[in-house]
Amino acid sequence: MSGDMNSCAASLRPRDVRNGLAINVFSAIWAVSFVGATALVAFLDPPAVLAAAIVAVPLGVSFLVLRSYRKFLAEADELLRKTHLEALCLGAGAALSVGTTFLLLLPLGASAPWGLALTLTALCLGYTYGVIRGLKAYRE
Repeated sequence: MSGDMNSCAASLRPRDVRNGLAINVFSAIWAVSFVGATALVAFLDPPAVLAAAIVAVPLGVSFLVLRSYRKFLAEADELLRKTHLEALCLGAGAALSVGTTFLLLLPLGASAPWGLALTLTALCLGYTYGVIRGLKAYRE
């Protein structure tokens, strides 16, 4: 058990902390590559082949994020794995609820990009809430 007792990492094994750090590093690289690719495609208006190559970079990095998360889950103990899987279900359920609601609102003039943004936000917030809730129970 490393770290401050108030941190999320306090109840995790060193291997879990290391695997979680890998997820965070790849996620940060993905975020930077996503923002960079968005800016390049929007402002440079490259030819289709070059645009596809630019877009392929964050897509490729996203597979590294997924692979590192899978490794995290595979090497986690049963309770931590259960916590994260339940959090994924909560996030997926929240995204499904918000996303399908926006589909129903599209004919009434709802914005598709806002629907996607709010659906992804629901996914992230649902997952984060589930992990925090589960880790609190995990520490007790």
